[in-house]
Amino acid sequence: MRYRFIERERVHYRVTVLCHVLAVPRSEYYAWRQRGESPRAIENRHLLERIRLIYTRSEQR
Repeated sequence: MRYRFIERERVHYRVTVLCHVLAVPRSEYYAWRQRGESPRAIENRHLLERIRLIYTRSEQR
């Protein structure tokens, strides 16, 4: 969660500052960026897309 926040906010703030404030080593953040999405995260993203589709099709009930 913290890494995604840093990724999103790095446009506005320096990564060094974000990592310091969130107590995340910069090296771990950059390692996370290189690893990419885990199989579980990919599966969760697909599941969320299906849930949103079903919710929309059910007229949001």
